[in-house]
Amino acid sequence: MGASEPTVVQITSGTDLDDLLARLPEFAESRVTLAVPEDCPVLSTAAELSRVLAAARRSNVTVALSTQDRLRQELARMLGWPVVSPPPTQPVDPDTTVDLASYVPTVIPPQGAAPAPSARPTATGTIVVDPEAEPPPAWLATASHRAHGGAPGQPPPAVEPDERPPRRRPFALIFAILAPLVVLLLIGSLLYYVLPTATVTLVPEEHRIAAALTYGVSAPGASYDIALEPTVVENTTVFDRTIPTTGERFEPDGTATGSVQFMNPSTKPIAVPSQTRLTGANGMVYLTREAVTVPGADPFGSLALGTAAVTVVAAEPGPAGNTDAGTLVGQLDNGLYFANREPIKGGTTKRIATVSEADLAALKQAAEADLAARAEAEFQQEIDPAHKLVPGSIQKDPPVIQFSHQVGQDAESVSVHATQTVRGKVYDPAQLDARARDEIGRRLAAQAGNGVMLLGPTVTVSEPTPLNADQTAFRVHAEAVVRTVITDEQRQALAEQLAGKSMEEAERIVAAVPGVASYRLEQGPSWLPRRMPQIPSHIRVELASGKQPGSGS
Repeated sequence: MGASEPTVVQITSGTDLDDLLARLPEFAESRVTLAVPEDCPVLSTAAELSRVLAAARRSNVTVALSTQDRLRQELARMLGWPVVSPPPTQPVDPDTTVDLASYVPTVIPPQGAAPAPSARPTATGTIVVDPEAEPPPAWLATASHRAHGGAPGQPPPAVEPDERPPRRRPFALIFAILAPLVVLLLIGSLLYYVLPTATVTLVPEEHRIAAALTYGVSAPGASYDIALEPTVVENTTVFDRTIPTTGERFEPDGTATGSVQFMNPSTKPIAVPSQTRLTGANGMVYLTREAVTVPGADPFGSLALGTAAVTVVAAEPGPAGNTDAGTLVGQLDNGLYFANREPIKGGTTKRIATVSEADLAALKQAAEADLAARAEAEFQQEIDPAHKLVPGSIQKDPPVIQFSHQVGQDAESVSVHATQTVRGKVYDPAQLDARARDEIGRRLAAQAGNGVMLLGPTVTVSEPTPLNADQTAFRVHAEAVVRTVITDEQRQALAEQLAGKSMEEAERIVAAVPGVASYRLEQGPSWLPRRMPQIPSHIRVELASGKQPGSGS
């Protein structure tokens, strides 16, 4: 047979590597090539490679590495591994390929033969064996035999052993001596690359800025940087009062009534209808209430006149109808005489209250006095305690007075309803000051410009200076310190720029950074050469404020 082909073992995980180490005795006196993908998490350090190499030597297995990862290639060469690049490829024969991830062979040794090592499945990976180059391990041959229909008790077909390569004892001895030295050199190189760190402390530049501002309440003819429009406040004071009227008038009330006697001088009866008008000596007219017939006189017997009494009532109510006895006498057209033998009385008048001019005058005077005393005071009470009245802004409307009745009208009482409106302008001093502070801050920020930040604790604002006697306008002055802004992106770029530089070069680079007042460079560990780390992430760029680092300028 020709030279035996190596067994190719795919290593993709730590489980694959552990399984290979456990089965290395099965590959004694043979060659094994480990195919490792670039993204494999194992066999990436010198320690792991040395571990596999030592285990292979103990089992008399010659190992080689097949990978595209240049770092693995360099590490393997430094430790004495043969490196095959690119990874070898060969057709996979189903009769000689076992997928250990899905198949667990059951080994049945032949009669009298020693039991084969137990097979353990791997999480991933495939072992490819060329049966013509070398016999597969016992556990693999048994698995292949059973996979092709062999009887469980029947042994697998014999495989002729191939020629074994000679052992390389001198090379192994030399490798055993040089490998630790190479490992130490590699570790030292890694430490020199990984361990160094550096801290760059930057103090940004600072400078002072100032701004001035005038502000106040808006007023005709006044001009300020910040003007606050005052608010109009008004209040209406009300006065109501009722008094009894003092005016009066009288009018007839009761009607006078009495009795009148009719006398008939004729011998014939005479009828007197009701409502017959009788006029007295006082000129008052009286009316009979009922009809009456006055009998005729008796000239032959008693020689008396015919008489009849009748009730009369004054035609108009009032005391004018009252009259004494014998004052209502006379003769009617029909010849009847009449006379009141008793007084006619009962005529009365009644008093009616009226509104006089004095009543209205008294109410007006009281209303004006009350409004004058209360209107402005009530207006002041309506002003928010946090607000201030603009001096000279109060305006009073004339009182508006309304009476319930006019002079001469009948009324037992008369009322007055009076109002007076007072208005004025007010403003909020706190709001005015807040707007002034905001504006002064905005002006300071505008003076600062871009690329800097305003330091809040350094802002100082002077006491406002009044601009008028009313103290509704002021001037204020403010100062602050601004600091140059060094962004995270600038710090990251500086770290990348400093990576791998000497300390002298690093100082020149940092000194040239715009907006930096001073700086300090610190490098460690102290036993390493003074040089900036090769890895930018190992360079920390910090910002300091208020204190100078003490080195660099």
